[in-house]
Amino acid sequence: MRYTERQYIGKNVDVEKLKDLIVLFFEDEGFVVQETKLGGARIVEARKGGILRTLLSTDKCIKVVIKGESNDVEVMMGVGKWIPVDENESKKDVSIVPSKVFLEIPESLWAYEIEHHLWVNLERNVEMGF
Repeated sequence: MRYTERQYIGKNVDVEKLKDLIVLFFEDEGFVVQETKLGGARIVEARKGGILRTLLSTDKCIKVVIKGESNDVEVMMGVGKWIPVDENESKKDVSIVPSKVFLEIPESLWAYEIEHHLWVNLERNVEMGF
């Protein structure tokens, strides 16, 4: 599977707070995080830092795309390619075809546990109304 997706309809979600919650989650887990806003989409990319990643030149990250407004928010999460902030032009594909943003890779199991914990955290916070 390339990515997982949740839709929050009629939940009055503050999209900025949702994005901030995702960034905080990754930072608390020790990830290097970058965020971008393109049109109506917010993109959060998180990857582990460190010497091993640098030596292997690994450019994979967990990518979260948030689209929509308060009562109709769509969140997509999966493994994608880390795109430096200065290459925002390449991120514009998100608004056209989200499946181009996420990779289908066998080693995506490394991200499963983190994604699962993030989904549980998001679901809990959305239900509680932040």
